[in-house]
Amino acid sequence: MDSDLFGFLTIVALALALVFAAFAGVYVKRLGDRTPMPISEEIGSVKAVLYKVSKREPMSKDELDYAKQIVADRSSLMAFCIPGTLFWLACFFVFGSLWYLHGATPSERTFLGVIPMLTSTNLAVRLLARARLKRRLEKMSVVPSPS
Repeated sequence: MDSDLFGFLTIVALALALVFAAFAGVYVKRLGDRTPMPISEEIGSVKAVLYKVSKREPMSKDELDYAKQIVADRSSLMAFCIPGTLFWLACFFVFGSLWYLHGATPSERTFLGVIPMLTSTNLAVRLLARARLKRRLEKMSVVPSPS
């Protein structure tokens, strides 16, 4: 009976991984087709801009626009398909290993799939943390650049 359950869960996990991967692929394609902002070409620009947002430091109009774009990208539901794909692939590995054992005692190899599950959870939590910056961005003002 347990073998049938793990076989069913393996198929469900694979189906969900494929669905999430399809949405993640569309999302990444959309991001890749977009024309990049000039500020995005600088190394470390994302970290610097998000640091300014989190510390409520004054920003130029370009930085503010870039920060809004970053936060919008990371708070999109399609962005969460990336960690979702990783999570369901890990579930596929764990359930598939348990199904393959047919009730035998699982080894530590079976539970190696827990590592990507934790990784995907960490990624999703980080995406949620960046999505919370949306309210802070609405309150920020633009500092005029010296001309």
